[in-house]
Amino acid sequence: MKQETLRKLRAGAVCLLASFPVIGFAARTPKGPTPSEVTDALTNTGIKTSVNSIGSVQQVIQDIIGWVQVFILVISVLFIIMGAWDYLNSGGEAEKTKEGRNKLIYATVGIALVLIAGGIVRVIKTFID
Repeated sequence: MKQETLRKLRAGAVCLLASFPVIGFAARTPKGPTPSEVTDALTNTGIKTSVNSIGSVQQVIQDIIGWVQVFILVISVLFIIMGAWDYLNSGGEAEKTKEGRNKLIYATVGIALVLIAGGIVRVIKTFID
């Protein structure tokens, strides 16, 4: 019974923490067209888009990469927590200890890759600008 309760509690915590990026994305204020742009789009036959230059395309790509990085960081932190939990509750069993250690290693590598990727994006952006 105790194991089942801990499993449900862990699953609830994972769902709650995984929903934070979604909540943050939903709370973000959308940048829609201004009323004059809507009027111009209705009166003119031309198609209006929010992309005005290459800089705005770069900004959209940068925003997407930022959200992916945040999502991966949240998942990696969850894996660190789960790996530490498994490692501490292994009871000396070699298999459970190995699983916990592997989760910790994989999560650490994931965080390192996200940070390196973010640095590479910034370096490329400075070369482009």
